[in-house]
This record gives sequence, C-alpha cells and structure tokens, in this order.
Amino acid sequence: MINAARTRLALVRNSEGFTLIELVIVVTIIAILLSISIGAHLGIRQRAADEAAKSLVFQAVPSLETYYADHGRYTGVTMAGLKAGYDGALDTTRISLSNVIADSYCVQATYSGEVWRKNGPGQPPEKLPCP
Repeated sequence: MINAARTRLALVRNSEGFTLIELVIVVTIIAILLSISIGAHLGIRQRAADEAAKSLVFQAVPSLETYYADHGRYTGVTMAGLKAGYDGALDTTRISLSNVIADSYCVQATYSGEVWRKNGPGQPPEKLPCP
C-alpha cells in the first residue's frame, strides 16, 4: 500500500506542467504559422491599389463610348464634361484623359501610386501611364 502511494505520488510530481521540449515545439509551430500568414498578406495593398486603378479606368470607358456614340468623335471630350453629362460618379481627381483625337483617346487612373491606362477603344488596360 505504501509502495502504491509512492508510485502515485511520483506520477503526480512528474506530470505537472510542460517540458521544455513541448514548449519549444509549440513556439516553433506558432512561428511557422505566423510566417505563412505574413507572407500571404504582404502584397495585398499593392494588389488592391492595382485593382482599384484598373477599376477606375473601366469606370470611365462607358461614358467615353457614350460620348462617341452621341458626337461621332472623341475630340472635345473632357473629364468634367463626362462627369456633368454622362456619369456624375466619375472620380475626376484620379482619372485623366490625354491624346484625345477623333477616333481614339488615352484614359489613365491613379490610385495609391499605381497607374493604369486604356490607350484607345478596343485596347486592353495596361499598367502604364498614358504617353
């Protein structure tokens, strides 16, 4: 009976708390999970700014095309005119027009330092400023 009590007491003393190895393993696992998480989120702001600038370019295109349908040319179009006559939601502080000729234009949008353009009708958006 005394031996059983001693054995039980020894088990209780040895099972309290965590060993150093267990703590090191847990800290290592947490460090690995944090490094994966941080790596996945590093480029989120730049990708968001890219998509916002590209979206602003696409926002201006329907108004430009409607202007062309109404006037038969792009000459004379301005962002202020598009905002006043076609789309009051256009952000004229971030969207600009350049190289406007009768059958082409270059619309450019800037968001958090990222610049996208659409260099004329039928052209894809590009991550470049207007020439």
